[in-house]
Order: sequence, then C-alpha cells, then structure tokens
Amino acid sequence: MNKIVALTPSIEPLSFPPLTDLTPSMANGEYAKARFLLSGREPGDELRALAALSQRLTRVQLNGFLADKDVPERLWMAAELCGIVDRHDADTVQNIISAACDAAAADPYERKDLEGPAGEAPIKATPYLWRSPETLPQRDWLYGHLLVRKFLSATVAPGGVGKSGLVTAETLAQTSGKPLLGIKPAQPLRVWLWNLEDPQEETARRIQAAALHFGLSADDIADRLFVDSGRDQRLVIATAIRNGAVIVRPVVEGLIAEIKARQIDVIVIDPFVSCHEASENDNGAMDMIAKEWAAVADRGNCAVQLVHHTRKLSGTETEVTVESARGAKALTDACRVVRAINRMSEKEAQDSGADNPRLHFRAFNDKANLAPPADKSDWFKIESVRLGNGPDGLGDSVGVVIPGNGRPRSATSPRTICSACRGQSPGVNGGRAPVRRAGLATRSPMCSASTWPIWPVRRR
Repeated sequence: MNKIVALTPSIEPLSFPPLTDLTPSMANGEYAKARFLLSGREPGDELRALAALSQRLTRVQLNGFLADKDVPERLWMAAELCGIVDRHDADTVQNIISAACDAAAADPYERKDLEGPAGEAPIKATPYLWRSPETLPQRDWLYGHLLVRKFLSATVAPGGVGKSGLVTAETLAQTSGKPLLGIKPAQPLRVWLWNLEDPQEETARRIQAAALHFGLSADDIADRLFVDSGRDQRLVIATAIRNGAVIVRPVVEGLIAEIKARQIDVIVIDPFVSCHEASENDNGAMDMIAKEWAAVADRGNCAVQLVHHTRKLSGTETEVTVESARGAKALTDACRVVRAINRMSEKEAQDSGADNPRLHFRAFNDKANLAPPADKSDWFKIESVRLGNGPDGLGDSVGVVIPGNGRPRSATSPRTICSACRGQSPGVNGGRAPVRRAGLATRSPMCSASTWPIWPVRRR
C-alpha cells in the first residue's frame, strides 16, 4: 500500500529591499502582509520570522513610514491569527516582539549592513587641513545677527506680544531689501513664511497692512515671497510613536527639495509647536527635531527661524529669556541664535512716556553663539493700520510692527532729534520737517537718533 505523504510548500526566509529604496506604498504593503509573511512556517522558524518582521517594520516606521500605524499591535494580531500565540505561550511571543523592536530602535538604519570589507567600520576620522585664516569663508549673515545661512535660529515670546507681526515686517524687509525695522539685508532675500496656525487670508492681511504702512509695492517684493498656511498644507516633520518620536522622512525630503527648487534663503516656521506631534517635554524628541531643522538649513543652504512660545512664567519672573522657552531645553540648546521678546513694563512706560505699554515691546538676542552678545534691546511699537476693505472705507484694523523707542526720555536730547520723532519741537535741527512720502514719515537727514519711530500719515 502506498503511503500518502502531505507535501508542504517550501517557505523562503524573509527578505526585504533596502530601506533606502523603500517607498510609502512598499512600506504599507509590508505592513499589510504581516500575517501572510508569518503563515505556513515550521514552529521553530516562525519565531525567527516574527523577530525578523518585528525588526523590519520597526525600522520602516523609524525611517518616516507607517507614522500612523501601531506596529506592535499589528505584529501581535498577525501572530495570533497565524496560531503562533497558541503554539507558543503569549509571554514568549510578547517578549520576542518587544526585544526585536528594541533592537531595531537601537539600530534604525541597519548600520550593520553598511560595514565595508572584513567588517570595516563606516566611521572614519578626518585629518584637519591647516588653512590661513584670511582664506576661510565668512559666515553668511542674512539679516543682522539673527539669521545666518545653514544655521537654526529661534524667537521666543509670550502669546499676544506681537511676534507674528514682527516676523511679518521682517519678512517684508528681507524680501524688499529695505531697512524697514532698522536692519538692511545684504541683498533682497527669498523668504518662505509658513504660518501653521492662521488661515492664509489673515497672513495676507498682515502682509498688506505692513506693505501699506511702509509704502511697499508688488515690485518691491517681486517673486521672492512664498507664504503658506498650516490649514491648507500641513507641515509635520515628526510624529509620536510608543517609545518616543520619529522623523517623517518623506515630508523632510520634500521640504528640502522645494527649498532647493525655489532657492529659498530664509524659511520661517510659526509656531514651532505645530510642526511636530511629539511631547514638548521630551528632551530626546526635541533634540532630534531641532537637529532635523538644522539639517534642513544645511542641506537647503538657507536660514531657518522657529517662532516659539514661552512657558507660563512664575510671579517672580519679570524677564523673558532663552530659559523661558516652553518645553524641553534641548530645542534652544540646538539653536545658534535665540531671540527673546518682552512686553514693555509699567516702569519702562513711565520712563519713556509711552501711553499704552501693551503696544510696545523689545527684543534682544539672549543666545548668540556666532556673534558678540547683544548689549541692548531693539524696541518696537504696534501701530494700527486700516486696510480700507470695508464699506465705510476703513475696513479691518491690523497691527503693524514698526520701530519704537522705549528708552527713558532723559536718554535722548531734544537738540539731536528731528521733528519726525514724536514729542519734539518742529524747530529742532534747523526746522527740518519730516518728509511724508507714500504714507510714511521719514526722519530728517540731520537726525542723529539711533532708534526712531515711523509715524504714518493718518487717512482722512
């Protein structure tokens, strides 16, 4: 009698394409086929396959794919449906998945596969090449000592103080190449302003109000300004996973490609909290995200400015500094320049004669690794500008940030300030009156004030 032998089809070991060749559709395919990849294996082989698949899917997620997937849960369900949990106890299966995921987290890029012949390590020390100091390229400062090409900067401020208005005015100064706030860029810059909170039309109101106040036209900006809203186009470069956070690699690569294609000089992210989904108090996650933005600056050959909120200040804290930034300190540690913004205090208002201190604020570089420390603050004022977009001819009122003066009144002599500066006699400096042009009041050529407010011609 012939014996009937059941033939089991041969199951090949798991193999996957290199992570560098992976696409989103390929990653989703591997995730979806988890159960199929584990089915039909011998009891001894199925545990090895489960460990290999656990490492693979974890690495795929750590490299920016499957950001919205629960990989451990998927692996457990696949093992359960394949009968692996029944043939082996649940603790064994859980321990294998956990250990494999941890091993992949420690080696997310499969560095063991990058070794050269005979196990040669890919890391090598580079001998230093001695160079004459005068031959070294200068740092490429783009806007004062705030923005420098290939580096990361941050602005830290409480809510409602005027930081978005300040960034808007600075953006117009950078794209026009004009010293609207007292700083003149070396040349007109190409700027990408990305407000991740407000709708596009609100950013447009700020831009047009500032342009109206400063007398700018479309020709001043040309094709150098790019503006996006997080409501229309999300920008999330990192997302949370069970054990921390992971960079969303396709988003970062797409961002860098667009920066290069548009030849962007400066990109502004406002606010920083909206560009990631990680815990702000996680130092490891914040360090990873900040260094990723620094990599964007380096690879995109641009300056990156992150606009960040302060934490809730205690009653004894009267000054916003770099230490006031919300969340983990790793963020500001990774920035080369950090600017702090403070609203005018009641005492400063009394000393300077300001009517409403809430309309005045000052900024200073509290952390300046690449330049000498700032020895004074720059003062700004919020001026209300009507857009003229209403039936009454006035329309929306938009706060525009202009240069201000928060110094004590005794610090400036009336004999050296022209009549463009409020509160001074029209006869100062030989009776030269301020020139009013395109809605602007400009200072007299003889004015020696280092900071002076620009007062707009009010519409009748």
